[in-house]
Amino acid sequence: MAEIKTFSPKTGLVLEGGAMRGMFTSGITDVFMEEGIKFEAAVGVSAGATFGCNIKSCQPGRAIRYNKRFSHDKRYCSLSSLIKTGDLYGAKFCYYDLPQKEDPFDYKAYRENPMKFYCVATDVQTGKAVYHDLATCDGSEIEWMRASASMPLASRVVEIDGRGYLDGGISDSIPLEFMQKNGYEKNVVILTQPRGFVKKDSRLFPLMKLFMKKYPAVLEALKNRALVYNQETQYAFFQERLGSVLVLCPERPLGISRTEHDANELERVYQEGRNLAKKKLEQIRNFLKPYSFYGSASADCAPASEAFSAIKNPRLLYDALCKLWCRKTCAPRLQSEWSQENRTKGQCSITAFLAQDIFGGKVYGIPLGDGNFHCYNDVGGCIFDLTSEQFGEKAASFVYSNNPEQSRDLHFAKEEKKLRYDYLREKLLYLLCR
Repeated sequence: MAEIKTFSPKTGLVLEGGAMRGMFTSGITDVFMEEGIKFEAAVGVSAGATFGCNIKSCQPGRAIRYNKRFSHDKRYCSLSSLIKTGDLYGAKFCYYDLPQKEDPFDYKAYRENPMKFYCVATDVQTGKAVYHDLATCDGSEIEWMRASASMPLASRVVEIDGRGYLDGGISDSIPLEFMQKNGYEKNVVILTQPRGFVKKDSRLFPLMKLFMKKYPAVLEALKNRALVYNQETQYAFFQERLGSVLVLCPERPLGISRTEHDANELERVYQEGRNLAKKKLEQIRNFLKPYSFYGSASADCAPASEAFSAIKNPRLLYDALCKLWCRKTCAPRLQSEWSQENRTKGQCSITAFLAQDIFGGKVYGIPLGDGNFHCYNDVGGCIFDLTSEQFGEKAASFVYSNNPEQSRDLHFAKEEKKLRYDYLREKLLYLLCR
């Protein structure tokens, strides 16, 4: 008898920066907290880190509250602060006085929350991104937070343990690949620019060359920043097409200054984030829900085909196929029973043989008693059944051993089945085209 277990992959949250566009991000993360939507880790860049850390300390409303309260306070953000201290955003006030006295940050709740929180900074000697695990967010760790948000020309280089750091957005604005490489399989990415946005080279680059000539590696990263940023957004949207990422971004340009002082504007952008999160709430929950197909917990075999190398394991194949299974790919005798709610209905053989194309191994069939077989995969002992959900509770009665191996030639002798398989394979290959 099969034991059908649900499996929850590691979930991650990626928070882009963008200075006061970060109020949009805060609106979304506040809804997450209010609705009990949790992640195993988050990574923030610049404002994504300074505002996003509140999700780990479980303080909804804090970021918008203090940004509105201190929007005209010269200690928070002002030209006079830049002239006097070298930091547009006053380091002492923003990173010490504010979280310790003015609007207390809950360090205890932050420490006790098992969620990991990383920030990204740029090493000024190498121009490369450094990812720091902010375990406590106090003491010396606050300097990592400051470094992550220290914009060139608007901040001093932040010295930590003898090395200098600046804004993480210089080197990695959207650290999705960092999360994936660390095992976070399902990621929500919050961007502060709309879909279709293309970053252009900064008009301030000549000025940066003049003031930052001590840091040639940083200048090289800044020169390439638009190119790298656009590649990162393309990658995020590509991963979204495959089903392993959900991108949340504004529906139109936010139209807010990076150093906005108008509290009403801050509130407007914050509400845009909240409204989007509420609108997408069901989609977000569905994206994060556990897998429930047979073998999902151990479905970790790697692709054997270069053509499908972007599909790292069978769970990610399942995500992609959830976008492709349709009535047209369903077995003709079952098409009347197919629906979006039961999308795996009638998909077993063509799905199993497609999975074999990608991961290798063998296809076996469970006799159904009516002359038909339900197909599943065995890749070197890694057994999984991507379409088991169509049977509901009946799947628990299946035995995934000592079943007859299925012949591709025999199955595809039926022209309609071969056509359905070809159609599904073609649609998957199209999905993989960047």
